[in-house]
Amino acid sequence: MEFIDVSRFIPDAPKSRMPAFTELADMNPVMLTHDLGIADIKGNKERIQELADSGLALIPVRRTPPPMMGGRAPDGSFPDRFVIEPTNFCNAKCRMCPHVVMTRSKQHMDMGMFRKIIDEMDENGLKELLLLHFGEPLLHPNIFDMIDYVDSKSNLGVVFFSTNGIMLDEDKIHRLLSSRLTYVQISLQAIDKESYARIAPNVPFEKVMANLERLIELKQGLLGKKPFFRLQIVGQPANMHTVDEFLARYGAKCDIISVNKLEYKDSIQFIKSRDVCPGRRTRKSCIKVERLDCFIHAGGAVVMCDHAYNGELTIGDASRKTLREIWNGSERADLIAANKDGSIWDKYPVCRDCDGYDVG
Repeated sequence: MEFIDVSRFIPDAPKSRMPAFTELADMNPVMLTHDLGIADIKGNKERIQELADSGLALIPVRRTPPPMMGGRAPDGSFPDRFVIEPTNFCNAKCRMCPHVVMTRSKQHMDMGMFRKIIDEMDENGLKELLLLHFGEPLLHPNIFDMIDYVDSKSNLGVVFFSTNGIMLDEDKIHRLLSSRLTYVQISLQAIDKESYARIAPNVPFEKVMANLERLIELKQGLLGKKPFFRLQIVGQPANMHTVDEFLARYGAKCDIISVNKLEYKDSIQFIKSRDVCPGRRTRKSCIKVERLDCFIHAGGAVVMCDHAYNGELTIGDASRKTLREIWNGSERADLIAANKDGSIWDKYPVCRDCDGYDVG
C-alpha cells in the first residue's frame, strides 16, 4: 500500500495526527495519476479535502495505470509492461527472498542485448519499464550506461529503478536524480538494526541508513519533481512492529512511501494465510499469466511470472529472437491455454503449489 504526505496537495492541512498503518490500510485510497497528480475522478479532490480536514498527516493513495506510449493500441500483441533484470548478483541475503535459493547462474545482462531489447520496446511503446528483479542493479558495472540509454528513448512509459541502498553513495545519488527516470526507490527491510539483522543479516545497516539520509537531504526542495523518490519497506513478521514508526519518520521526506505485501515466506514458500491476504478469490486461473507483462532475466530468458525465479516459465530467449516473436510464440500460447482451461496447476510444476495466483 502506498501513502503520501497530505500537504503535497493541501499545504495548509493541519496534520494533527499520524494514523497507524492498520487504520490507513482500511481506508479507501485517493486515486493518483502515474506522475503523482490528482486523478480526474469524481469525488477524488473532495476525498483529499475530507482526509486533510480530519487531521491526517498521511493519506492512502493508489496510482492509476499509466498511458500507452507511442500510440500503440493495447491489443495484446506486445507486452504493456516489462521488468528487466540488469543483474542477478546481489549483495544482500534477505531471508524471505528466493535469491538465496536461486539455482540459475549469476550474470550481468549483456549491454548489446540490453540495447536490442530497449530499442524494440521503444519502437512498440510501453506503459511501464522496471529496472530491477532478483539482484541489485547497482552491481552491474554498466548500470548508468543502461540508464543513459533508457533516457535516450521516448516511448518506454513510466521507468522505475530500485536499489537496496548498500551501494548508493553520493555520486550515484546525483546520477540517479539527474536522470530521466520516473521513480527511484530504496527498498528497506527494517528501520532498526536488530530487525534488519534478522531479515538481512549481512547488510551493513548503518551504511544503508546513512545513504538513505543523504538521498533524503539531496531530494529536499525537489519533492514533487521527477525522478520521484519512493521509499518502501516489505512488511513481514520481523518488522511489522516498526511500520508505524517508519511511516511517521519518513512519510514527509519522500514523494511516496509504501508498505509492501510480502509475497515470499522462508525463501521459497508463498504466503497462504488468509489473514495476511484477506478476501482472496478461489484459485481458478493466475492473474500473472493473464497480465500483459513479462520479465527478462539477466541471461535473456523471457519469463511469464516473477515466482518462476529459476526460469521455469520461460517462453523464449531475448538474445536469439525478438520480443514480439517470443510473445506471440507457441510457448506462451500453451501457457495461456493451460491457464484458461485450469490445467496449469498440473502441467507446470512451479505453479502446482504456488499460492500467488492473485497477488499482483
